[in-house]
Amino acid sequence: MLLVKRLPSVLNYIKSIFLVLVLLLSGIVTAQQSETFTIPLSRPSEPGKLRIHLIDGSITVNGYDGNEVIVTAVGKNVKKNNQRSKNGMKKIDNNSMSFSVEERDNIVYVKKMPNGSSSMSFEVQVPRNFSVDLKTLNNGLISVNNVDGTHEASNLNGK
Repeated sequence: MLLVKRLPSVLNYIKSIFLVLVLLLSGIVTAQQSETFTIPLSRPSEPGKLRIHLIDGSITVNGYDGNEVIVTAVGKNVKKNNQRSKNGMKKIDNNSMSFSVEERDNIVYVKKMPNGSSSMSFEVQVPRNFSVDLKTLNNGLISVNNVDGTHEASNLNGK
């Protein structure tokens, strides 16, 4: 009989814990942001190359029927800085993350600046006739789909 009387209070306690967990997880999910921008190629009709080397994070590259490189950075509090230099370089930075994307002679370089332990992943669309040079060291995954070209990939502690 005592167990039956305590059951509603136990259920209310479990519901409260569940609600707190849902609220915490929704805060974590909303902290993830992304920023997308497009990089034109110097010679869009010729093959190109994408080069990304990361310490922490994943890299996903998908080929598409376009002639520009579309880079999406995914991480915490990604903030876009709209300043452009004369050579087409674009930098995105804030307190927790910083990276740059630069195109030179049909080679697109994506570089994460070493400013702390924040992890950042990249989702990139490239023309189908593109080569890739991709490296990640920790906590990452490398995936390349629908891309015809030379593939160099290195992933030390991931898939």
